[in-house]
Amino acid sequence: MTKTTRSSSRLTPAKPTKTSIVKKSKSADKTVTKKGAVTKGVVTKKATKKNAVAPKATAKVTKQAKRDSSTKGNSDILELCLLLDCTGSMGSWIQRSKDTLKEIIHSVKKENEALTVRVCFIGYRDVQDKPRFEIFQFSEDLDAAVKFITSMRAMGGGDAPEDVQGGLNHALKMPWTEGSIKQLFLICDAPGHGKDICEGHDNHPKGSPDGHRI
Repeated sequence: MTKTTRSSSRLTPAKPTKTSIVKKSKSADKTVTKKGAVTKGVVTKKATKKNAVAPKATAKVTKQAKRDSSTKGNSDILELCLLLDCTGSMGSWIQRSKDTLKEIIHSVKKENEALTVRVCFIGYRDVQDKPRFEIFQFSEDLDAAVKFITSMRAMGGGDAPEDVQGGLNHALKMPWTEGSIKQLFLICDAPGHGKDICEGHDNHPKGSPDGHRI
């Protein structure tokens, strides 16, 4: 991941960046890897408070969408995992971010009427925050997913990075359906912990205190 610099003082936030990725991990409990394939969409690896841009809600799945390598007849299921940084620095654009995620849900469903769409959501903050994670498990009830996302509030944080690794680790541990089409969208304004990916003030310069790695 490209290094991202952010000073310890809070800058005036711009709009966040959407990242569309598919993640696989040999050890989801301890490692967040980058092995996988990118589905249709633009992957942006730099996301800072200074230059982040709000994503457009485009999530149409094409025939080239990445499928799990060990399919068992579930390729008619599309599973969408949504991650959102819910720390205090997201306060000025948390509503726009939530609206974008809701637009993604509706867009995916509209553009893929022949598929069964299941959605999960992970709101993450920083290591010391409570609640640190707010999770909506995979469900075909898209209205319930939208309602859960709407309830999110921006709070917590403190240093420059946030617990991106923890959020992605939860995504890897979700009960994905074997053989389904898998997509993940991440909206955030800061990198994860570790001097290898963040040069700003970091309370955990050695990386995730849980041992997760990007």
